[in-house]
Formats: sequence, C-alpha cells, structure tokens
Amino acid sequence: MFALPSVAHADESGQCGENLTYTYVEATKTLTISGTGKMKNYSYNHNEPWYVYASNIHHVVLNKGMTSIGNYAFEECSELVAVEIPEGVESIGSNAFEACSSLVSVKIPQSLTSIGEFAFRSCTNLIEASIPNDVTSIGEYAFAYCESLTKVNIPTKLKAISAHAFYSCDGLEEVLIPNGVLSIGDYAFSSCQHLTLITIPNSVTSIGKSAFSSCWAIKTVVIPNSVTSLSSNAFYNCVNLSSVILSDQLTNIETKSFHHCRSLKTINVPASVQSIEESAFTDCDNLKELRVLSTTPPTMPEGAFNNYDLVLKVPASALTAYSNTEPWSKFTTKVALTDEDLVIKKCATPTITYTEDGELVFNCETEGVDYLYNFSSSGSSLGNKAVLTDNLIVTVYAVKSGYANSEPVTAEFTAKGRLGDLNGDGKVDVADHVKLSSIIMNP
Repeated sequence: MFALPSVAHADESGQCGENLTYTYVEATKTLTISGTGKMKNYSYNHNEPWYVYASNIHHVVLNKGMTSIGNYAFEECSELVAVEIPEGVESIGSNAFEACSSLVSVKIPQSLTSIGEFAFRSCTNLIEASIPNDVTSIGEYAFAYCESLTKVNIPTKLKAISAHAFYSCDGLEEVLIPNGVLSIGDYAFSSCQHLTLITIPNSVTSIGKSAFSSCWAIKTVVIPNSVTSLSSNAFYNCVNLSSVILSDQLTNIETKSFHHCRSLKTINVPASVQSIEESAFTDCDNLKELRVLSTTPPTMPEGAFNNYDLVLKVPASALTAYSNTEPWSKFTTKVALTDEDLVIKKCATPTITYTEDGELVFNCETEGVDYLYNFSSSGSSLGNKAVLTDNLIVTVYAVKSGYANSEPVTAEFTAKGRLGDLNGDGKVDVADHVKLSSIIMNP
C-alpha cells in the first residue's frame, strides 16, 4: 500500500466508464457514480481519478443503471463505513474494496454473479457477507484478512471455493458449504482461528492444501464420502480437533494432513486408504487409538507417526500382516477390531419452526447437537424502511463430535414486517439492513 498524499481537496467530476460519470463533493465527502453500463477497470498503480481523495471519502453513492464495479475502484477508501450496491450490478472487480478498513456493511444485490480476487481483502471491520445465490465465482483472496467477519453465506450456485478466499478471517465462527460445491481451494479457510463449525457437503470431491490449517477452534470434522483427495496440511495445527470422520472413498492421506492435531484421541482409517504419507499424524499428543479397516496394510513411512505407543486395531484376519509389515509392526499394542469400532453414529435430521414472534427454533432428537445454518431470501428493500420483502429460506444441519452430520433440512418462511430503525442510531439506512440480517440469523 502507498501513503496517500495530503492535499487540499475540491469538488470534481469526470468520466469513469463509457456512459458513467463520477462526482466528488468535498463538503459532504461523498463520491457519486451515475449513468449506465460498465465502470472502467483501474489498476494497482492507483489510476482511479478519485484516488487522491480516497482517505477522505466517507460516502459512496452508486446509482441504479451501472452494471459493474471496476477493478481497484474504491481501494483504500479508509473512512467508508457502508455501501449499497444497486440492483443490476453483475460483477465486483478485483481489489474493488480492498483495504476499506472502516467498511462495516455492504448490501450486495441479487443480480450479482461474480466477485473478483482481492475484492474485499483487508476490510478489517466488515462483519457480514450475505452473498446472493446466483454468484458463481468468488476470486482468490476475495475476503482474506476480513478479521471481523463472523458469518458468511456461501452461494448455492458456486462450484469452487477459490484459494485463500477466506484466509485469516479470524472472527469467522461457522461455515455451511452448500451442496453443489465441488472443491475447496488451497488455504481457503486457513487461519480462521475462531471457526468452530464447518459442514462439507457430499458434492465436494477435493480439499486443497492447508484448506483448514490453523483453524484452532474446530472440534469436529466430517469428510463426506464424495471426497477422494485430501491434500497436504489440510487440517494442520487444528489443535482442538477431537473428532474426524474420514471419507470411505479416500485413497491417500497426504503429508501433515493432521499434524499437530493434539486433541485427536481416536481415528478410523477407511479400508479405501492405500497410503499414509510423512508426518500425517505427527505431534498428535493425545492420540491413543488407531483403527485401520483395510485387510492390506497401507504403505507409509516410519515418520507418518512419531508415537507408536498406541493401540492399533485392525481386522482380525489381518493381524499377522500388520505384525509383519514395517512400520506397522512398531505399534506396541495390536488387537482385532470389534463390531462396535465400526459403527459411526449419525445425527438425526433436525426440524425448523418459525414462531409467531419471528424466532427460528431448531430441534433434534439427537441430544447435545450444535446447529449449523444459513439463510437466503430473494430480496430486501431499504428506502425509508428496512423490510425483508420476500420469503426467508433456511438450511440447517445438526452436528456433534463423534457423529456424522445430519442430513440437511430446508424450510421457507414468510419473514415480512421487520422494519425501521433497527440498530437504534436514529437513522434508517444500510446499517439497518445488516441489523435485519443479524436478527434473522441470530433470533
């Protein structure tokens, strides 16, 4: 980043697209974009014409008619708190809002289909990202270092979560990845240190390198049977991870996949696994029992584990094979698997109730579960009222340590009637939309 020059500002206007104009008014510290069509793309050398005012801009008004936000358009507008992107905008360019460090809320229109790389990187005060379901592309680092972000809706039409997309979002607490996502990219959620709950759907086939590394708060992970590839360092340094259910289609556990997962006590290695790589389970200080379901010992180097003082459970017919195969023979205790060892319990499917008081209530027959959920709606309006104009669609899973996740359940409810000055600041503006979302998400 470059230090912005200190200059005397004056009102200014000009072109920012073939049919788009901008006006900056110093008295109100407001930048307004008007007209129709696409905004011009700018570059890393700060050639957007209002960049000289960037640190002074408090308000950005985007009028209906524009169809895109250009690359680097509002980078480093460090005093910008809220922005409402109008319906009709289909794309947010790369680095468009990068380092808008005061930005708390962004109202994203239902028309949006793509978010460019680095688009919101280092928006350190952004608390919510309600991404419309028609978005099919979220670029690399799009929300990286958004350390105040606590919840994000992953759109249902997204096929891939890009590398580093949510890297180091320290405040992110839970993520429900919708069915339809095929891959989770390298470092996608790495260093999200408060991420507690994550649901990976049956559509995902690959989990990238370090995808969830250093997610210190995760306690349970279920890797669905659709996953055939688990890349190196995938859950490296997840120090509170105590329960892992691996895909029964997994063929290889790569280098340091679970290194330093020091809360793991037991793990089942499916019969499909043919190899375990170097340091896959090193420094798992509390690992006491390893259950391997294959009748043929998987290949692995001696360094896959650094502690062989464990109970190794294998099929009764394979005890001799494991005892005669290095380094499996190093395990101090080798016994036969029991029927109970092979049972994986699954959370019951939850129910959803929307009460007359406007609260969502989840229930599950399995005791002690947590609920992982997201919501979407086909629209909301602001004007002089903040009103959820269409129905609320809720999807929820029940999750519990040591259990497979429940099947998802989805319900639709009428959610009209929340309106007015919801955050009590004496104004009705885009911030009330954020509060509205918070009420719906956390009744």
